[in-house]
Amino acid sequence: LDILASVLGQGRTARLFRDLREERELVTGISVSNMTYTQQGLFYISAQLPVENLEVVEAAIAQHIRTIQTEPISESEIARIRTLVANRYIFASETPGDRAGLYGYYQSVVGDLAPALNYPAHIRALDAADLQTAAQQHLSPEAYGVMTIKPG
Repeated sequence: LDILASVLGQGRTARLFRDLREERELVTGISVSNMTYTQQGLFYISAQLPVENLEVVEAAIAQHIRTIQTEPISESEIARIRTLVANRYIFASETPGDRAGLYGYYQSVVGDLAPALNYPAHIRALDAADLQTAAQQHLSPEAYGVMTIKPG
């Protein structure tokens, strides 16, 4: 799901960023994150936008999720995202303190260090079919929660 989060909303080349911010100018910012826990996780999308754009942005996000569930992600996009995710992991574990924090997180939240140690290899091994299956199994364009914080 980390790769799907990156495809959708991490960086200037991410699909939601390009579509909703750069092309349609419906949001001023948008990002997607994934947090993995032992039994379940949290995949969330955060956007800053004018209130009047909320309905169309929500529909566009749902459509992007449907697209990654039904259309394979191109190998060039996967390669770019693999590099992005792997680099983020490497830079987040550069120092002994960084690694201690990473390993502590995995041991306390996931209950195992193996996912942390094998993360780069796992990311490199994923292909378009794996990502499409993950999107179909874990993301829903119909079943989700929305939290709106409005000014005033």
